[in-house]
Amino acid sequence: MEHLITAIDNTTASYLNTLALTTTAGAINSSSSAHDPSSAMIPIGKLREAISTADPDRSRGSVSQLLLKGIGTNVTTESLMMKEAVQQLIAVETFKANLRKGMVKRSPPPVALK
Repeated sequence: MEHLITAIDNTTASYLNTLALTTTAGAINSSSSAHDPSSAMIPIGKLREAISTADPDRSRGSVSQLLLKGIGTNVTTESLMMKEAVQQLIAVETFKANLRKGMVKRSPPPVALK
């Protein structure tokens, strides 16, 4: 799971850099996240892209399940797709915290002793 979190961090940094480069000279970016990664807001599509890049064998449905878990509210798959289509911004730190909640470390199956 940490490789997904790292991919999300990298995508967030890249997205914030792009925002900083596209602001016009002298204009103030309305998003404070342009300068403060801890309060970064990022489109759901960028989160999907980060997860898919970090784990290319993961199915689209599985990626959607992770997105639903990260968003953390009572969101349906249909409403997730609508939020993604309108490029709704999500708080990255909250998303990562929700994604980590309930993560179970998998142990190898027990070995039967003879």
